[in-house]
This record gives sequence, C-alpha cells and structure tokens, in this order.
Amino acid sequence: TYDEALKDYTKAIELNPKNEKASYTRGNLYSKNPDTYDEALKDYTKAIDLNPDLACAYFDKLELLLCWGKYSEAQDALKEASRFSKEDNYPIIYPFLESILSTVNPNLGNPSDLEAIIKQNKEIKIEWGFEELDSWLKRTEDLSEEQKTEIKKLIDMVKEHIEETS
Repeated sequence: TYDEALKDYTKAIELNPKNEKASYTRGNLYSKNPDTYDEALKDYTKAIDLNPDLACAYFDKLELLLCWGKYSEAQDALKEASRFSKEDNYPIIYPFLESILSTVNPNLGNPSDLEAIIKQNKEIKIEWGFEELDSWLKRTEDLSEEQKTEIKKLIDMVKEHIEETS
C-alpha cells in the first residue's frame, strides 16, 4: 500500500541518507497528493543535490511545480532540466513540459513544436505517468478553459506517441 511504501522509503533514507533513489522515489509517492507536495519537492531537491545527474528528478520536480501552480519556480526548473533535453526519452518530455509551461505563461515565448519533435523522434519510447497532470487540470482554477484545452491536446499527443511505441 501507499502508506507501507512511504514507510519503507523513509526507513531506507534513515538508514542511508545519501540514497538519492530512495529520496527520489519517496518524492514520487508524495507527489500523488497535493497535501504532500511540500515533502515531494524536498525529496526531489535532495535527490538532485545528492546526484546532479539524476535527470528524472529534474523533470518530476518540474511537473510537480506545474501541478502545484508554482509557475515561476517551474520555469526555473525547466532551465535546470534543459541540460538533459537530448538524453533518453527527454527529447520529447522536455518540449512537452516546456509547451505546457508556455501555455500556462504565454510570456515565456514560443515553445518548441511538440508535434514536429514527436515525428522526428518517433522511435523513442517514453515512460511517463499522466495522473498528476490530469488531476491538476481537473482541479485547477487558475487556468482558462482555452489553456486547459490546449494542455489536454499536448497530453493527448504524448499519450498517443506512447501507445504507438508500446
């Protein structure tokens, strides 16, 4: 269960405070609940401090900040994550999150063309959970319906790519 997993990762961190993967994974658990976003952010930050090359922690931190409505901090996290934008599955995930952030904050300028990037990288398999983003779109009140519709299109585009490459 969630509570048991949380307890196990907390124990692992107590036994080895330098275990960045335990901090990262506990952050993922905390990120499932808006009431524990603070704890998730602390764990993602700790994981990054322990291992500055843990790319997944940067992207999950960015997603968390988006879902939390901390768009300015999300913009900073996007800059931090940019150094991983060409690695693994991030050539798609980076512009995906960049596009969402640009939809939320049009002052950021034009994002990358996500559709073209997906076509260029059609062989890249992605593992990404959309639960937090889907939940955020349902509960957020600080976005217009137009912004929500645009973000939903971006999510659907990446979900379709995942289905095609599975």
